Amino acid sequence: MCRFFSAIATRDGRLLYHDATDSHEHMIRHFGLREGSGAGFGAANFVCLEFIQQNGKADDPDSYTLTVDESETPVWFDADRRTETISKLKSEIKSMIVTDSRPFILGGRWILSGKPTIGKLVGATIEYAGNATIEDAGNATIKYANNATIKHAGDATIKDAGNATIKYANSATIKDAGDATIKYANNATIEYAGSATIEYANSATIEYAGDATIEHANSATIKYANNATIKDAGDATIIKK
Repeated sequence: MCRFFSAIATRDGRLLYHDATDSHEHMIRHFGLREGSGAGFGAANFVCLEFIQQNGKADDPDSYTLTVDESETPVWFDADRRTETISKLKSEIKSMIVTDSRPFILGGRWILSGKPTIGKLVGATIEYAGNATIEDAGNATIKYANNATIKHAGDATIKDAGNATIKYANSATIKDAGDATIKYANNATIEYAGSATIEYANSATIEYAGDATIEHANSATIKYANNATIKDAGDATIIKK
């Protein structure tokens, strides 16, 4: 499993990664890498790496640890090369951290630290949203919303809503609503509602309601209600309990 932050170290001294993916397979193809020939793992031309944050401290580069995502470590990836790689990856993490309020973020991937207010996201990937306020998530991918306040989710993809407050989910895709509070689900697709509180489901599609509390189901489609508490079913379509 590839996890944030993924990279590849090459035998000729390069450290490779890409904003668009944490998939080693994709990076290997993108950079045109080829395995080495000859006996022994020391002949390998590259090694896959994971630089993984620990203890929920995404905005602390010193809390990350480096692991080699291989069955063996090539001989050329020695202690000096490891130390050099860690230093470079820490610098890369630091360059992603946003602590100041900004009206606009275009592209790239970012870690929101502290309580910045971000006006609009366009084509960006937010690895961790922290305690930020996001006015308009646009078409961003938000991997971990943490404790953020998202006023308008737009067409964003939110992978893990955490404890976020989402005021208007709009047409977003929320893969795991976690313990989030969603005030107006609008036309969102919520794949798993977790233990979220959804005040007004509107016309949302909820695939699995989990243990969620849905105050007003409105005209939503709820495919599997699971153990959810639905206080006012409204005109909702509940396909299967």
